[in-house]
Amino acid sequence: MSTASAESSFLLLILASAVIALMTHVGFGYLRQLRLFPGVQGLRSQWLSIGVAAVVLGTGFCASMVLALGAEGLNFQLGYAAARAPWLWAAVCVACMSVVVLVVARPGPVWLWLAGACVGAFATAVQAGWVEAAGFRPGVLWRTEFLILAALVQAAAWSIAFWLALSAFTAEGERALTWRATSVLMVVLATAGAQEVLITGAGLSAQVGSVYVRQLSGAWLCVFAGAVVPVAFGFLAVGLALQTDKRRRRRSRRQSAELPGGSRRRRTRHRIRTL
Repeated sequence: MSTASAESSFLLLILASAVIALMTHVGFGYLRQLRLFPGVQGLRSQWLSIGVAAVVLGTGFCASMVLALGAEGLNFQLGYAAARAPWLWAAVCVACMSVVVLVVARPGPVWLWLAGACVGAFATAVQAGWVEAAGFRPGVLWRTEFLILAALVQAAAWSIAFWLALSAFTAEGERALTWRATSVLMVVLATAGAQEVLITGAGLSAQVGSVYVRQLSGAWLCVFAGAVVPVAFGFLAVGLALQTDKRRRRRSRRQSAELPGGSRRRRTRHRIRTL
């Protein structure tokens, strides 16, 4: 591998990790907002937040895997099936939406662990799906033990991350930001490692070409996944921070108004009679 290709592969791996970090931060942010402020936002706003969180998770999984495959430095151009890629993205978004609804409807810690395990399984399935969507020649011969290892690593990491970021035990207090940062870091390391394990189990070094190279270009998908997706996630993160601060102030005002004597009293002016 030449120096230029090694540098591009390293850059793609960095971008894949950045996408995973932003995906986790924004996804957990919307979930935390739905759990902390259930009465502040209306029903339509709640479903909109659920949909955005699911799309963020699904898009992040797809984008990070595309970047990871692009970082392999294969000796041939990579392409993806135009008929499979959109359906793969839509399927993982729908699967993530079911998990988001579960987390919002069931706030108990057991459901958080279950939701994390489901997300880890979905992540492994979509990663394997992108390998299949590339149409490698002569064909991928999966090693089952690598697939199982990747699924177990991601299921365990996502379960712990869900509990660290969304449980009542870690939601409040001085160390809340530390727990959230730890959950993001855990997901980044586990997802990046699982992707490499899965790619190794697919045996891509024995492949000589891609059947769908003339359909969806792997290079252009890497540009989209490494440039457009992180920028979109960044805007969502900024908007989420502004919304959270606004809703915290609104909830604080509502709670203070419900307390005895919490409502503001009108000031009355008393006229002083002059002599």
